[in-house]
Amino acid sequence: MILVPDDEVIDVAKAFLGSPFHHAGRNPKVGIDCAGLIIAVGDVVGCHITGPLDYQPRGDFSAMMSELSAQLAKTDRPDNTPGNIISISSRLAAAHCAIVIDHGRIIHAIQGRGTVIDSFARYEKHIMGAWRYQHGN
Repeated sequence: MILVPDDEVIDVAKAFLGSPFHHAGRNPKVGIDCAGLIIAVGDVVGCHITGPLDYQPRGDFSAMMSELSAQLAKTDRPDNTPGNIISISSRLAAAHCAIVIDHGRIIHAIQGRGTVIDSFARYEKHIMGAWRYQHGN
C-alpha cells in the first residue's frame, strides 16, 4: 500500500477552500458536502473513491463512512496527524468527516459555511476514527 504524502493531501484540500456547501454535492464549483470534499481531494491525488448518495442530511452517516473506510487506509497515527481523514460522531453515529491540515486545524465542508478551516479541538472528543488516502484503489 502506498500512502499519499501528507503535504499533497493538505495542499489539495486547501485548494477547495471557499467551495459552496451542497448536501450530497460532488462538484466543488457547484457545491460539496463533507464526503464530497473527501472524494474530490481523493480524485486529485489519484485515490478515486466512490460512495452512496442516499444518505440524509443530519442523519446517520454510517453507510457513507463504511464506503469511505473500505477504500481508505485505516491509520493508527494520532487522530490529529496532518493528512488524516477523520470521522466525527453526532449522537454516537458517524455524521461528518474532515481532513486534518495541521495539529490544531481541520478543513471540512459544512452547511451554512461551505468549505472552511476550523479548530480541531472543537471536534476532538467526537472523533470515531482516522484514515489515509492510498494509491491504487
